[in-house]
Formats: sequence, structure tokens, C-alpha cells
Amino acid sequence: MNDTNHVTVSQEVEQLRAQVVALEELLEVYEQETLEKSVRLEAALVDLQERAQQLAYSEEALRVLKSILESMGDGVMVADEAGRFLFINPAAKQVFGVQPDSSSLEQWTTQQANLGSFYLPDAKTPYPTEQFPLVRAIQGEAVNATEMLVRSPQKDESIWLSATARSLRDDSGILRGGVAVFHNITTIKQTEEALRQSEGRSREQAQRLKQTLRTLQDTQSKLVQSEKMSSLGQLVA
Repeated sequence: MNDTNHVTVSQEVEQLRAQVVALEELLEVYEQETLEKSVRLEAALVDLQERAQQLAYSEEALRVLKSILESMGDGVMVADEAGRFLFINPAAKQVFGVQPDSSSLEQWTTQQANLGSFYLPDAKTPYPTEQFPLVRAIQGEAVNATEMLVRSPQKDESIWLSATARSLRDDSGILRGGVAVFHNITTIKQTEEALRQSEGRSREQAQRLKQTLRTLQDTQSKLVQSEKMSSLGQLVA
């Protein structure tokens, strides 16, 4: 009986030892997993902090960029790939009289075409809506210093603009919209026109001077001939 009890106790002890060993192994595995999770969590936290700093920097950079664009003397217009206005600075609003939430780019250009607001460099041909610089930019095209005339019936004035536009793409190269910059070249065009008129007047004046010179030369020739005839008459007499 005692031997049987001893065996039973020994078995229970062995079972307990086995359970302890198993628990220790499980605890070791748990501690290892906990450590790995802690490392991953710490890495994720560091990454999150870096992203937060980058986001804060990006937001600050965007605020600075927006401030710069709003203070620019050139007009700036930005639209997404669907033609929705994203940003229009005060200079562009003043030139075009458009508000960011007023309409889509397509609606606005069509409206302006109906009003006869935009013209090609010949100042006579209406500017095709599909050729408007920002429209071309959101379609993936680049526009370099193309000239256009803007006539404002409300202000009864005409403004010459030089437009440059580029597409906006994300890091994957996917088209996300476009941006166009409009530089007022009215003074330059007026100066060019004044120079052309001045050159025209100079050519006319030069032509008149040439004609006057020829007239004087003809008159002088006639006077010389008349004097010769008079002298000859006196000799004959």
C-alpha cells in the first residue's frame, strides 16, 4: 500500500514538474512575443511620430506656399483632374473675375467663351475653350508662354496675358490636376505697339523726306537749266 502511494505521489510530482516546465516554456514564449510586440509597437510609435512631424511640416509648407501664391502679382489657378477649382489667388480673381466655388473649369470657360472674353494673339479670333491653358494642363499637356487677350465688359478694358501651365502628378505619376500661371504683359504689348507705330511714322517721315529731297533736286535742276537758257539768250542777243 505504501509503495502504491509512493508511486502515485511520484507520478503526481513528475506531472507537476512537467507542467511547470511547460508553463516555463510558455512563459518564455510569451515573454519573447511580448518583447517582439513591444519592439514593433515602439517602432510603430517612432514611425507615427515621424509621420506626424512630416505632416506638420507639410501643413506648414502648404501654409507658406499658399501665402506666397496669394501675394503673387501673377494670376495662379489650380484645378484637379476633374476640372474642379482647388485654388485661385487674388490676382487671378481680379483678372478673370472668378471665384473658386462658382463653377467648374469647363462651365467657367464655356461661360467666358459665350461672353467673348478670351481671344487668340490676333485679338480677333475667340480663344477655343479646349485650348485654355489650365484645361490643357489637367489633360496632361504643358503650355509655355502662350499669349491671350482678355476683354472684360464690366471693366471696359483689355488685358494681355502670357500663360504657362503644367500638369500635377502624384508620386506614382498619376495625373491629379494642373496649375496655370498668368503673367500680365499688357504694358509690354502696349510698348511693342507704340514702337510699331513709331517705326511706321518714322518710315512715313523718311518717305516724305525722300520725296521732298527729290522735289528739291528736280527744282534745283530746273533752276540750273533755266539759268543756262537765260545766259544763252543773253549771249545770242
